[in-house]
Amino acid sequence: MKEKMYMDQIRIAVIGGGAGAREFVIRLGDSFPDSVVLSLDVFSAEHTFGHGVAWTPEETPVLANMRAETLGPDYHEFEIIQEILEKTGDKEAGAEYPSRNAMSRALDERWKSNNPSTRPNIAVNIISGNVVELTKLEDNTVTVKYTENNVGAKQTCNGYQFVVLALGNIKSKKPDIFKSFSGYIDGWDIESIRRIKSNEKVLIRGSSLSSIDATMRMLHHTGNGVSQESRWQPNNILWYSRSGKLPFVRPKQLKLGSYFVDYPYLTNLINELESKKQSLTLEDVQSLLLSELRVQEFKKKGRFYECPKGLTSIQNLVEDDMQTVLGRDHDDIEQDGFDVKPQQVMLQESIDLADAYSLWFSVAKLLDEYTIPLVWNALDLKNKELFLTKYRRIFDKFWAPIPKVNGERLLRWLKEGMVHSVEYPDEDSLILKEGKIYLSEDIENESLSSTLEYTGNGFSYLINCGGISSNPFQMDNALVEKMHEKSQISPYFIGEQAYGIKLNWYTGAVWNQNEEEHGWLYTLTGSLTTGAHRFTNSYLAVSISAQRTVNDILRKL
Repeated sequence: MKEKMYMDQIRIAVIGGGAGAREFVIRLGDSFPDSVVLSLDVFSAEHTFGHGVAWTPEETPVLANMRAETLGPDYHEFEIIQEILEKTGDKEAGAEYPSRNAMSRALDERWKSNNPSTRPNIAVNIISGNVVELTKLEDNTVTVKYTENNVGAKQTCNGYQFVVLALGNIKSKKPDIFKSFSGYIDGWDIESIRRIKSNEKVLIRGSSLSSIDATMRMLHHTGNGVSQESRWQPNNILWYSRSGKLPFVRPKQLKLGSYFVDYPYLTNLINELESKKQSLTLEDVQSLLLSELRVQEFKKKGRFYECPKGLTSIQNLVEDDMQTVLGRDHDDIEQDGFDVKPQQVMLQESIDLADAYSLWFSVAKLLDEYTIPLVWNALDLKNKELFLTKYRRIFDKFWAPIPKVNGERLLRWLKEGMVHSVEYPDEDSLILKEGKIYLSEDIENESLSSTLEYTGNGFSYLINCGGISSNPFQMDNALVEKMHEKSQISPYFIGEQAYGIKLNWYTGAVWNQNEEEHGWLYTLTGSLTTGAHRFTNSYLAVSISAQRTVNDILRKL
């Protein structure tokens, strides 16, 4: 066991000025001892501290990524937000799915009430700038080099015992094929998306919550208080993804008293396996989920719906696609004057089931931000590889569904022809010609053939909503590049693909190439941690990650 570091004063640098950084500062202030002086410097490239890409104020009523994707009944973090909205008399108080704007307002109020600078032993300094390099010195302190915002001059700050990366969702570099294409837009570039005119043709990579948000930002952007949606003509927006599948709509979630997938049980099981020099396997996890399902099926009998064809195992959940889960085979049918494709029919059925309690979904959601890092740390390399290469995509789909209101939006867009969705292999099959993007007609794809008739003129924009990049080499961030160059971070490879960096997913402690902790470097949840799971921009994920990192730093004091 490493010796604790006893000192009367410590300095901590937090790199990043978004919601994660602000939550870390709050949580550290709540727990920090009175006997130690803390100097906390936050290096923020954001215009407003606490407002990163996930919580940028905007006029479009997109939903906050909290209960919609990650929260179930009675999470403390959700109650914190609801209490603030109610206390301030916010118009969205009590909303099951608060908007991003409501979330921003609540988090701003939380900061006002919990700024640790009010404590006599804590000083919080917000430094405006982009950090470009970290250097560990012989005296075991760290120097931070940064470029001042709006100035460009490089400055340095010295003497830090700990550095916490709160980089959040890092934008991806533009793919080589689009280097000369001015219409390429990152899915988090809200301002650029809002500037797209209603007469342009737009290609959107991905068919998820981010795709819905990007579409809403285009359709709902207002000029002089008037929505643009009525100005958009059908057949101008095309979603494409490798599967061509539409998102799954969130059913209601039962509050379960877990028996096999709760934190204490998992901790004891993992400790027992470690004592036998064994690792947790995906088969172990599935066995636990199936055992939980059987117990809860008896305990909650009569309180949940029976899924068509009888969805009786988690194996159905991870191995079957939407069509099998819904238990229907549909030919194209005509409904309300529209030519409705099978995906639309299944989306409608998914919406219809959204008001009923689902047992399998409730059991699956026992794997949450509390338990997933614990399970992931305990899996060996072979099982990590199996999950990432075989199961992650389908797990993402069912574990993080969209709320009913977004499902209804999407169905309306599809019926009106405002949005079309197709299966398309990858960017290498796209053609860049004369400043526009074209779909290759060489691909044999039934869903694509009917689409080509209205895409002949090409697309002026491509919005990348394909999810958070997990490959550090694809992240558009100078600090990440420099840290890799200095071997301060080490990508986690499976074959030739990098999945985040090597770290302790539970505490956020960053590892070196030998998978040993640096001791001074941490990262909060975000792009760098996406090797474990991709749900990194929810308030729950940020809160838990911040608290665990705080706990580990305090343990070393």
